Amino acid sequence: MKHRFIISFFLLLLSFSIIDLHSQNYNMVQGILNLTDESGAYFDPGGLNDYPASTEESIQQTLKSGIQHNYGTNPAPIWVTSSLQFNFTQFALGVGDTLFIYDGNTTAGPLIGAYNSVNSPGLIISDSTAVTFVFYSDGIADLNGLNMGWKATYGTYYHQPRSYNLDNNTTYGLENMECNGILYDSGGPNDNFSSGENNTIVFLSSVGTHIKAKRSFFNVGTNSILEIFDGNITNDPNARRIGYFKNGFPPPDSLISSGPSMTFRFITQGTGPGFRFDLSCVTEIFEQGPGESACPRIDLGPYVVNGTFMPQDTIVFDCTNPMVLLYADIKAPGLPTADYILQSIPYDPPFPWYGNGLTYTGNVEDDVWFGNVNLPNNPLFSFSYYGVNYTSLAPGANGAVSFNSHSGPSGWVFTDTIPNETSPTYAFNVTPGTNDHKNSIFGILQDTDPRFVTTNGSDIGGIWYGFQGEFPCRAFVMSFNRLPLYIGGAGGAPQSYQIVVYEGSNIIEVHVKNRNGNSTTNGGRSLLGILNSGGNQAVVPPGRNTGNWDATNESWRFVPISPVDNITAVWYKNSVTPTNEIINNNLDEKVLAVYPDETTTYIGKLEFPTPIGTPYILYDTLVVVVNKPAINATSTVSSVCPGEPVELTVNTVNPNEADQLASFRWYDGTTLLGTDQTIEVSPNATTTYNVIITYTNNCENSDTISITVPELTKPVIIGDTSICSGERSTLTVTEAEGTYSWSTGATTSSIIVSPNETAEYTVDVTTPIGCVTKDSITVNVAVKPKALFLPSPNHVYVENGEGPVNFINMSENGTLYFWNFGDQYSLPIDNVSDLESPLHIYTRSGKYRASLTVETDQGCLDSTYQFVTVEVPYFYYAPNSFTPNGDGINDLFYTSGEGVDPDNFEMFLYNRMGNLIFKSTTPYDYWDGRTMDGSLAPSGVYVYLIITHDMEGNPKKYQGTVTLIR
Repeated sequence: MKHRFIISFFLLLLSFSIIDLHSQNYNMVQGILNLTDESGAYFDPGGLNDYPASTEESIQQTLKSGIQHNYGTNPAPIWVTSSLQFNFTQFALGVGDTLFIYDGNTTAGPLIGAYNSVNSPGLIISDSTAVTFVFYSDGIADLNGLNMGWKATYGTYYHQPRSYNLDNNTTYGLENMECNGILYDSGGPNDNFSSGENNTIVFLSSVGTHIKAKRSFFNVGTNSILEIFDGNITNDPNARRIGYFKNGFPPPDSLISSGPSMTFRFITQGTGPGFRFDLSCVTEIFEQGPGESACPRIDLGPYVVNGTFMPQDTIVFDCTNPMVLLYADIKAPGLPTADYILQSIPYDPPFPWYGNGLTYTGNVEDDVWFGNVNLPNNPLFSFSYYGVNYTSLAPGANGAVSFNSHSGPSGWVFTDTIPNETSPTYAFNVTPGTNDHKNSIFGILQDTDPRFVTTNGSDIGGIWYGFQGEFPCRAFVMSFNRLPLYIGGAGGAPQSYQIVVYEGSNIIEVHVKNRNGNSTTNGGRSLLGILNSGGNQAVVPPGRNTGNWDATNESWRFVPISPVDNITAVWYKNSVTPTNEIINNNLDEKVLAVYPDETTTYIGKLEFPTPIGTPYILYDTLVVVVNKPAINATSTVSSVCPGEPVELTVNTVNPNEADQLASFRWYDGTTLLGTDQTIEVSPNATTTYNVIITYTNNCENSDTISITVPELTKPVIIGDTSICSGERSTLTVTEAEGTYSWSTGATTSSIIVSPNETAEYTVDVTTPIGCVTKDSITVNVAVKPKALFLPSPNHVYVENGEGPVNFINMSENGTLYFWNFGDQYSLPIDNVSDLESPLHIYTRSGKYRASLTVETDQGCLDSTYQFVTVEVPYFYYAPNSFTPNGDGINDLFYTSGEGVDPDNFEMFLYNRMGNLIFKSTTPYDYWDGRTMDGSLAPSGVYVYLIITHDMEGNPKKYQGTVTLIR
């Protein structure tokens, strides 16, 4: 569980630890330094102490290599001056201080990089034979810890690999390895090695890195043997032997030292082609501290310069600091090699000894294998053992977990120690039978008897195995709890030990609660360690190889050696999305400098490869809480009527922090309103204002304040806005409610006005909370016309069916006229007119009401009328003879008269026999002397009958004779 952690940069006050000095140590000074040693240490101007950060200075120094190597002797030596490599193991400069590194004698050379803060250069290698450093300090006293400077180990480097032979004329050689070399047997690249050699060479990285030996060629026969040690056996005779190698069990493809040195010892019997190893450097390998979990993980926390990292969930960051340094502590392996680091760790078994998901094997027969157990799938739990991937393992009753397939009986007698150094066909047999126990974990291998297991209260004895934990840190656990050694009877004293195989990290742990060799069977022997498939590589804790030994409360961890140079952290801000990824310019991407101005969640993502190709992805989060002086935005009033002014201001809650306020920005939405501490606004609606303040250290804070403005309904005056003079208009207030005040002095919601000319009327409506809303309306007054006309004549007599009357228009101010002559006897279209002074013809007697309506352009109207008297005199005439002979004289018989209603007329003609020979319904018709069938009527007397009406509708009837003469 992480703990809450409050950090300021004062916690970064640390100093360099005591260092392992190289052969020469130099502090940076002005000038040129000619290096005569193949390795050494290079410090900032302060050396082992902090550099003077409060002193502004610029120092330039060039380091030139004076070391040469002879690449040829025939026909003449070929001396090559080395390039230089620097490995910066410590680096911390002030924020404004910078180290510039150039490849060459001057600053005219290529710039390798510019580095400040904790952005370490890491490992750099020059192309030329010199490196120029320029250090600039801005003279500003930096936060404690950031002016520690740097420590770099330097060494020679040859871009052409340097060759080393395990010569037969030396027994030991110590070579500073420049991260680019080739190791041959004594015969070199072209000749065979000799018989009877016993030669040793120790490689020490000149810059403190790990050494990587990659097997390029190996053929030494089955009698000669190459031993490789993890360390310098000259200084440490107990340096761990990685393995014995000969034909049949050659070295792995590559090996990496756990420290800066590696030893090769070659003992020959006979001769042969030999070997070649390509040598290089690895800056970082997978390591787990003795007290750390064996699971892969990423933990975030504050970066402490050259100090102890502590993972945290939360950092409280004070705004008076310009930045905070974060660190991602990564514990994840790269692709494993075929070797392990052995660690003695505190005794604290992480998993239960029994139950809790573990499978109990029962009181099984003695000396058996439990068969192959598949590792979990979905996702796949693949375990890498000595560089080989496995998806199953075979646990046995006698304390072995094998990565070979086993089932059935297992042996219990063994005497060999591990590893084997003799035969490539060696089998680590545990008899009886041929139970080859190579490629196995022993924790602990011994002759136990599960038939006599004991239980002590809740401490349940037996063999238990199964899987614990969750992806990506599952583990296979095999517990031997209270298991006695075989003594031929009821069993010996109980023994308890546990094997744990971890997913992801490929770590193996063995926890021993107690072990004692109180058995005479197999001499009470036991073995704790791991053995590869060839039997020639093993890792065994001191004193725990095959033998009779006792142990109590001890734990051992086997960590696979793997390079992690390319495993780092990817940082995100607030959420894991591509847009939120933080670009980290530090060479060491596990360190991140952030400049938060508000509380921010930083997320570290760890992605590391697995041997089967599917990567593991882990996350951790760290919340940086930004402490900023609290502010409070206030106003003179909290609510106003629309458009009324109100004053806004902002202050720190603590008056003593007011001097930290540097600038102000007031916003309404995205609109900037002002940059003063106090502003005036006049909102028309309820508005939330945002103020952003910037402190003197450029951090920002914000606050909001809302001004309430009631939602007022604006009054709307309705009514006639255009009237004619003398008319009235009713004006009424709608929408708004309250008390009314008209410009006329009225206080009702409606008023009636009758202005003589255009006028404006306003009303103020006061709400119950005192807000006033207004509206106005203009009543336009137009001049009214005067209608006047004269009918001429106003008394007319109809002659020939027509009684014409002229209507003389004498109106004023009119533009449009509408006449109605009151003549119901005329067609409707003829009874009206829009002419200014029209003529109308009356046809019937009567007294007619003629009217005139006059309209102006503004729509004002006036009307008047006059009476017109019409008289029609009545008479009727019918001739007594006619001569239809076609001479054009008196050829037709027709009637005539005045006052006859033409719409109410009938005429009938009969011959002497009483036969109808002609008929007409209009007084305008005539008889031409033909019968109804078109024939000529003969001369003679004919009788006519005429029925008609006068114009007043009085019936008239005429009867007589007419003579037709031909």
